[in-house]
Amino acid sequence: LEFLIYRFRLYKKIVASSNKHKNELMQSYGVPESDIEIVPYGVEFSRFNTSADKRSKIRKKIRKELGLKKQKVILFVGINFIQKGLTHLIESIPLLSDKEAVLVVVGNDNKIPYEGQVEKLGIGNRVFFVGRKENVQDYFNASDAFVFPSFYEPFGIVVLEAMASKLPMAVSSNCGVTEFISGDSFLSID
Repeated sequence: LEFLIYRFRLYKKIVASSNKHKNELMQSYGVPESDIEIVPYGVEFSRFNTSADKRSKIRKKIRKELGLKKQKVILFVGINFIQKGLTHLIESIPLLSDKEAVLVVVGNDNKIPYEGQVEKLGIGNRVFFVGRKENVQDYFNASDAFVFPSFYEPFGIVVLEAMASKLPMAVSSNCGVTEFISGDSFLSID
């Protein structure tokens, strides 16, 4: 259906979220550049950027639920764990200089192969799979850093959520959102 719509120009205008997305439409379906407008996604800033007092309460609540005390928390949020590079992120946990740091994985995907990987690496006490969360902003507020090593991402709205939460982050350059951001708290990874 997607092929037919794009190939036979059964549209008035196409809205792409990034230049990456736009280029994919042009290359994959032969859509003329003039038929595509770029409109990046946004997030409700106030949902993620809370007051210091509220952030502290949320941080304590989530960390208590996870049984954490003062450990540094690295956050990963996403579905389709294979595409989002979760395997490589898990492999990096034992390599961290901070041997107390933990990884919190928020997202709804089959965690069984990743739990096996975690056990094989002997880091079962450092990786937490919490599933899909309606209150995902609380996990951003409870974390110390955000990592998103995606292999493919036309945009990556979770990166904007991390930015709104004022988290330092490492994000794959495969994410379309990276064309819109820069700064000291952002590290592009390949």
